[in-house]
Amino acid sequence: MDAIVHTFFEQTPDANVAKERVAFGTSGHRGRATERTFNAAHIIAITQAVVDFRNEEGYKGPLFLGLDTHALSRPAWECALRVLAANKVPVLVEKDHGYTATPLVSHAILQHNAQQHQATKADGLIITPSHNPPEDGGIKYNPHHGGPADTDVTKWIELRANAYLLRHLSDVSLVPLDEALAHAQEYDFTAHYVAQLGKVVDMVAIQNANLTLGADSMGGAALPCGRRWLSTMV
Repeated sequence: MDAIVHTFFEQTPDANVAKERVAFGTSGHRGRATERTFNAAHIIAITQAVVDFRNEEGYKGPLFLGLDTHALSRPAWECALRVLAANKVPVLVEKDHGYTATPLVSHAILQHNAQQHQATKADGLIITPSHNPPEDGGIKYNPHHGGPADTDVTKWIELRANAYLLRHLSDVSLVPLDEALAHAQEYDFTAHYVAQLGKVVDMVAIQNANLTLGADSMGGAALPCGRRWLSTMV
């Protein structure tokens, strides 16, 4: 996997080549570093486009930034954070910079927006290619409603991101990673999510059923959440 991470940073996509451009599917862009379809330049361009979209739409609240366990997710998360910090976007990341399953980001967005005035609405980015193979990478954008961005939004971001790629990111600012990490605020996505599960799941019924429970976290991003939830059932 070290070779894939190296390729992620060293290979540069050519936006004049159709297959190497930013291309959103279900709310996000996915690809492979070795095919120049998911590289650092893609993440930098997409994140800057999301910043531009936030400015266009008047977002003043935080951006919740999550990531999964794919090999390219951490490097991409760091690239996104460097852009967000350079643009002074308030960013909330998982406590101890841990993994964050997609539903936890959605929940955090909804919880914030339910409690705050519309002028401070929040959104989120999740660094994940979902169920794709381990060598793949992905990035998704969730606007203020917490769910996947619709095609109008993703098309806007896609066009803006490809324009940045065509200009070789010449007008995108980055800060050093240590500065970006210092800029981000930690948020316990897992605790907030698990604390709300009792509103939709009958925990008492489960506890009284004398069940032997197991959980398959698949790629692992949901493991912290599963562990926290199971600990409440003991």
